[in-house]
Amino acid sequence: MGLGAAPVVPLLLPLLALVLIGSDLRYVGAATVAEVAGAPDRQEQQQLPNIIFIHVDSMDGRTALESSPALTPNLDKLAARGVRFDNTYCAAPECVPSRSALWSGRRPDQTGAWANGHGLPRDYPIIMEQVAKVGYDNMFIGRHDFNSGGHSLSANLSTWVRPVPDFAIPSEDRPYPSVHASQTQRFHGSDWHNADVCIKWLQNRTDNTTPFMLSCGFGCPHPGYSTSQYWMDRGVNISRITMPVWKDEADMHPVQRYETVTKNCSGDWDDKEVHDIRAVYYAMVAEADGFVGSILDTIADTSLLHNTVIVFWSDHGDMTMDHKQFYKETALEGSARVPLIIAGPPGSGIHQGVTHQRATSLIDLFPTVMDLAKTDHPAGLAGYSLLPDLMNTSAMQAWFDDVPAGGKRVEEVKASPHPEWVLLQAHMDHSNTGQFMLRQNNWKYIEYAGGYDAELFDLDTDPNEFHSVAANQTAIVSQMRTLLRSILDPDDVDARAKKFDKESFRTWKEGLGDRYNETIGSKSIRWHWAWQKNPELYLSLIDKWLNE
Repeated sequence: MGLGAAPVVPLLLPLLALVLIGSDLRYVGAATVAEVAGAPDRQEQQQLPNIIFIHVDSMDGRTALESSPALTPNLDKLAARGVRFDNTYCAAPECVPSRSALWSGRRPDQTGAWANGHGLPRDYPIIMEQVAKVGYDNMFIGRHDFNSGGHSLSANLSTWVRPVPDFAIPSEDRPYPSVHASQTQRFHGSDWHNADVCIKWLQNRTDNTTPFMLSCGFGCPHPGYSTSQYWMDRGVNISRITMPVWKDEADMHPVQRYETVTKNCSGDWDDKEVHDIRAVYYAMVAEADGFVGSILDTIADTSLLHNTVIVFWSDHGDMTMDHKQFYKETALEGSARVPLIIAGPPGSGIHQGVTHQRATSLIDLFPTVMDLAKTDHPAGLAGYSLLPDLMNTSAMQAWFDDVPAGGKRVEEVKASPHPEWVLLQAHMDHSNTGQFMLRQNNWKYIEYAGGYDAELFDLDTDPNEFHSVAANQTAIVSQMRTLLRSILDPDDVDARAKKFDKESFRTWKEGLGDRYNETIGSKSIRWHWAWQKNPELYLSLIDKWLNE
């Protein structure tokens, strides 16, 4: 999968986090306990739980459900001793903007982390720094991908030119499934290596007086679709695989048709190709469950289990040929919906074996972690604490019992209940205009900037989002439009994102000088093969857009 293995680096200071993203190291909250204003003493720290994030890339939230073709026994066990949120959405359906929103607690329109090419600045305050203030040791291991600069020029270009009128050029390789004949269990080796690093770190953790927050990040099941026969044999219930139903491309919503074309999914497919893509993807989910399970087993085998909260999530999903698309970058379910499981220590008051159907968002994890760490919420967070979903009022009172004014904290949490809606926005490659999604109860509303028709789906009767009922449910559409505008101004946000795209492209173009024409169509750019069919047309469309 091309993910770099994370080296083993010791935790050097009590509040020092070394962020390992490939070969990148970054310090977070580098200070001793005594240097942090208001840091609790060791006795108080012992009352704080350890918090472990385990997260993967591109896992459709529906694959964590019992009906999924992907077999996930380890995640099932985790859900059985915790709370599973079955309708969780990312804040933005792409790696960097989704992760930026989660780690900062703020939406893309608040941070400017629009797409993979532009994430959080490296000095932006994140969850780790907040928990460091109350005495947590912190460690990142593996894939995290929420800062700028970690993605290719091709990915940046296809994002920057997305607003160019009439410019729909395939910029991905056509998805292709691959099954290696070997019975290799550790097929995605870099992920298994990162799991080994996490396990070693946990096993070497001898300080039982200082709480820690550990984030273990993995790349699987991110496409390309590749697995071994081991996981095809053991990780997939073939009988559960369903085939997607597609509209004719001419009948697709124009924005979704643009997604199909630019993802190189247009044209004819045979059923076996599509079936095999889905089967291999489910096998990759099963492998992800395998290395996640190795970490869960380590936690169970150590003394950590009695005082550790485990949070499992994915940054976004994958379309796996739903709506004739793969990858992410759309507000549709396969891309936007993600798994979320939170399990607490036995006897902590956190529910066990409970599932929640109300819509939630990954952006809710920031305030939730603040409550789990029994510390104050910083101003400006966009999400809502899930603590009331994790435990009842008496359990919350016990949770905050050792905190000054703990009763007040309980009342503050109860006074800010999670609304019935969640918001997603998309300003990235493969989406030629801004997408704004609201999920509220059974309704899912998608508004497209730039004058395109909005879509409204009743997910109770149309879970595959095949029939928009916007024309027949005008009252619901009106309510959703009003709700969206009470949160943000979609036209303003879309204009800001597109302005950033144009300015970024212009800066890149001017920096190349005379080498611009040869570079933009070169073999190093993913759209090279399509660009060569009509380079003069594509250059003229871009020039016209730049001069508008």
